[in-house]
Amino acid sequence: MNILEHFSFTGNESVSSALQAHYDYRLVLLSILLAVISSYTAFLLSRHIKSCEHGMQRLMWLYVGAFTLGGGIWAMHFIGMLAYSLPITIKYNVGLTIVSVIPAILASLVVLETTDKQAPDKGRILLPSIFMGGGIGIMHYTGMAAMQMNGVMRYDFWLFVLSIITAVILAGISLKVKLLADRHAGSNSIFSYRLVLPAVIMGGAVSAMHYIGMAALFVFPGTKAGHIASATWLPADLARVISVVVVLLCIILITAIEISRRFELYRIIKDSEQDLTITLNSIGDAVIATDAEGSIKRMNPVAEKLTGWSLDDARGKNIRKVFNIVNAVTREPVRNPVDKVILTGNTVSLSNHTTLISKDGKEYQIADSASPIKDADGDIKGMVLVFSDTSKQYELREKARKSRNELQAIMNNSPSIIFVTDDEGVLTFANRKFGNLLGMTMKDTTGKNISDVLPEEMANEILQKGQKAIRHKEAIKSEIVLGHKDGAHIYESVHFPLFEENSQTYAVCVMATDITERRKTDEIMQNIALGVSAQIGEAFFESLALYLANTFSFEYTLIGLKSRHSSKTVKTVALCVDGVIQNNVEYSTAGTPCEQVLEGYDGNTKSFSSGIQQVFPDDPMLAELNVQGYVGVPLVDTNHKSIGLIAVMSRNEIINTGLIENVLQIFAVRTVAEIDRIKSEEVLLKSSQEWSFAMDFFEDAIYLVDLEGRLIRANKAFYNMTGLTASDATGMDIDCIINPGCSPESCPVSKAYIELRDSDIVLEPDDPNNMTSKPVQITVRIIRNNKGDPLSILTGIRDLSNVRAAEKENARLQHELHQSQKMDALGKLTGGIAHDYNNMLGVIMGYSDLLYTALTDQPKLARYAQQIHHASKRGAKLTHKLLAFARHDAFNARSVDLNTLIRSQQDMLEKTLTVRIKLKTSLAPDLWPIWIDESEMEDAILNISINSMHAIEGNGLLTISTCNKSLNETDVLSLGVPPGDYVLLSISDTGCGMDEETRGKVFEPFFSTKGEMGTGLGLSQVYGFVKSNNGAIKVYSEPGHGSEFTLYFPRHSDSNDLTHQQSNNQYENVSGTETILVVDDEPAILNLSCEILSQHGFVAMKANSASEALEILEHQPVDLILSDIIMPDMNGYQLAAVIR
Repeated sequence: MNILEHFSFTGNESVSSALQAHYDYRLVLLSILLAVISSYTAFLLSRHIKSCEHGMQRLMWLYVGAFTLGGGIWAMHFIGMLAYSLPITIKYNVGLTIVSVIPAILASLVVLETTDKQAPDKGRILLPSIFMGGGIGIMHYTGMAAMQMNGVMRYDFWLFVLSIITAVILAGISLKVKLLADRHAGSNSIFSYRLVLPAVIMGGAVSAMHYIGMAALFVFPGTKAGHIASATWLPADLARVISVVVVLLCIILITAIEISRRFELYRIIKDSEQDLTITLNSIGDAVIATDAEGSIKRMNPVAEKLTGWSLDDARGKNIRKVFNIVNAVTREPVRNPVDKVILTGNTVSLSNHTTLISKDGKEYQIADSASPIKDADGDIKGMVLVFSDTSKQYELREKARKSRNELQAIMNNSPSIIFVTDDEGVLTFANRKFGNLLGMTMKDTTGKNISDVLPEEMANEILQKGQKAIRHKEAIKSEIVLGHKDGAHIYESVHFPLFEENSQTYAVCVMATDITERRKTDEIMQNIALGVSAQIGEAFFESLALYLANTFSFEYTLIGLKSRHSSKTVKTVALCVDGVIQNNVEYSTAGTPCEQVLEGYDGNTKSFSSGIQQVFPDDPMLAELNVQGYVGVPLVDTNHKSIGLIAVMSRNEIINTGLIENVLQIFAVRTVAEIDRIKSEEVLLKSSQEWSFAMDFFEDAIYLVDLEGRLIRANKAFYNMTGLTASDATGMDIDCIINPGCSPESCPVSKAYIELRDSDIVLEPDDPNNMTSKPVQITVRIIRNNKGDPLSILTGIRDLSNVRAAEKENARLQHELHQSQKMDALGKLTGGIAHDYNNMLGVIMGYSDLLYTALTDQPKLARYAQQIHHASKRGAKLTHKLLAFARHDAFNARSVDLNTLIRSQQDMLEKTLTVRIKLKTSLAPDLWPIWIDESEMEDAILNISINSMHAIEGNGLLTISTCNKSLNETDVLSLGVPPGDYVLLSISDTGCGMDEETRGKVFEPFFSTKGEMGTGLGLSQVYGFVKSNNGAIKVYSEPGHGSEFTLYFPRHSDSNDLTHQQSNNQYENVSGTETILVVDDEPAILNLSCEILSQHGFVAMKANSASEALEILEHQPVDLILSDIIMPDMNGYQLAAVIR
């Protein structure tokens, strides 16, 4: 269907020819009422939408509201259409009729979404109004298009426009009024008169638009049978059905809104209740709420704690039972504040002395207030009680009260006069001392003017001093004189202002102390002090004793110290008798008043104004000297120990012993100080002497300077180094002593002094800052006190010559140790090889002898065997030398006269050196014998001589000399041998000499300066030979000055000569039948030995090891065991020990 074909405006048609329309005004009124009801319901929904917090809930109500308003508009239109009738049959297109509701619903959705409680300005009203008016118009004219009849519909253009404009204007007015109503809405009730007017206007907008639109419709006769056939006729009773449905729907929605509102209100009340509970529980004070009868409704945790009641137990109980309070002082019950609140309707508070007794008996000091809870009409609905635990504050108040009482007691018992006056001189407080002076009680003095109780002149002076103190806000000191029964007394007074919290003065406090006795004591002390101030030591003690005796007219005065040997004995350091100093004496204090002073019986100070002889009848000296009065005070050191006493005695009664005690106690302190000074001086002198002795003990130069660099003291080594005396050097600038020619800026020692830092400085002999010709180490140390402040500078100068020499000697010994280790390693290698060669040569020599014996009938072959034997023997000699080099062969050592050996070798040496080198000998007579192997000695001399020959270019001289020399501990330091008697062999030449580097390597194996011509083993063999014979070797050589080798051999004693002389006789041809067990790990030697023994008739048995030999001995008896010495697992000596 084409909707627009029904939508056209009147043209040339005559309005008078149009069909006459009629309305059912009952349905018209019903349609308008439905529009108003729907609008009211929709506006009520929009207000409810604004209160929704959740998005989905708001969206749901928004759609329901749009459906309600849109559906109401449509229902109004539909019923209005049913109210319209023509003289022809009218049917409706049902589908199009239903579709017409959509524009109304959409317009309602836009309006409800875009309007809120904000200010109803034009921008917020215009757009929703246009949407609403447009939606109503579209819905109306769509519904009109659904009408089907035998006629042609035409619209009046101006009425058509007016219908739309009317809908927009009335919709805008309705929305504005509705927003204004929402702004002033007092509640969310479903029955709101403020929404009636906008609902009526909105319903009027819908109805006005509809009926103006219907007025614009003109139907002209025509034929549209096809369209009518497809349409549906709708009965008029349908209006009633739709009306009932719409009304029921609105009622349901309004009911749903009310239910939702009530649920929301319940939630708000519940949240408020929860917030109230949290708030009460968070309050630091205790809170209890009751109803008008005093029954408990609420309690927070603090109240539960203080009352001892839980809320569950206390709820409903009367507060008088839970809130049990008594007076803290009288313990009488206190009237509960609830009664007074309910009676008066005002807020009340408890007194400061209220105690709350909890359910479990605990007591709390509390402060509280109770206030009524009133409704809007002012009627009391309950009471809230707020209270807090003030136990600590109450305790502080009680302490303050006690402090005030204690302060009052202190002031009343003070030896000073204390009183307080205001700025006009009126007494506001006076202590007991002041009242006693005036002969009045404290109560009588309070309120009187100072001029009423003191002489006018004195009162005026006190008043002026007080006003000055108030004016300057500071204490004023002065002296006042007050009359006593025994005369005028001098008082030292202090006038100080009293301040309020705002720093304003309100009164003056006067404290006056009687200083009459002190003034007298000061005068006496001053006189005595002037007399002894210039004295020290013994003169001080004697002057003090003399002045005490003269000042107080004492016949006897003594100052004594306890004896070191007996605590009951005192030795005087000053004794004055009748004004004359006497010789010091030592006396026993047993049974005397001095004993009580020293031992501290009943207090340290002892005073007896008279009658002392009756108190100490066992002291004969008191009677002998006729002493009546006595005052003694102890001398107490810093450790609170009694070390002596000062005592004064008189033949008469002593008046004013208190004054004398004070004087003696003061001078006792001065006496102890003098004793400590003397002891400190003695300790200092002793310390100085000990320091000097200790420092003089060191070879290092040690000196002490102050922070200005002036010498304080030094040890003897320092003065010996500088050539100064102590009297000349003390106080001198140290730079002038140790660095006279250098500026302090360039001297590292002076820099250390200036920068006050610890330093260790080494100066070489050529350093311009070194005043000595030796290498020195200067150590600077800053002496500081406990706080780290520098006090002085201690410096030490150490001669490093011996250190350097020791370092050099240590390096030499390290080199020798390294050399010895290399020689030992080479010796072990050589010895091992030689040992193996010796075994092989032994086998060759043995079998060649057997072969020679077996070939007696074949001389030619026997000669071959003999040549083999001779060649093997020469190899054995070479092996012997290798073993000697390895220090494994010492079988040929014996006592040797070195001079004889040199003479026997001289011809051979001369031939070796050739004619270009002259040999010179210088052999000492009576040369001591030495224990060596002659052949090794000959080889050593030959090796050194050959080296010397190669070092001499052209003609030269080789000198061999011997001598005896006894070496002490100092001599052997560089040799590495023990002290004793030694034979020296020196071989020197006039060759090219050696530098230091070559000299350090000369004994190293394989080191040679001859290139390929030398093996480097000659001198290393000499070194090994000397060391193996417990000797030493030194070499001295300089380039261009030749070389000298000195060999040291220990002297051999003939009495211990164990030389085994070799027999020149041939071995006997031994034979026998005994059983001999041969043990050797070398199979060739083992087989050879057994073969030789077998040829001589012996029964030879073999064993390859010591363990195998022991197994054989367990089962087979033998007559002799022939064993090798060096074998694995167990050697020959160990085997022999096991067999024995």
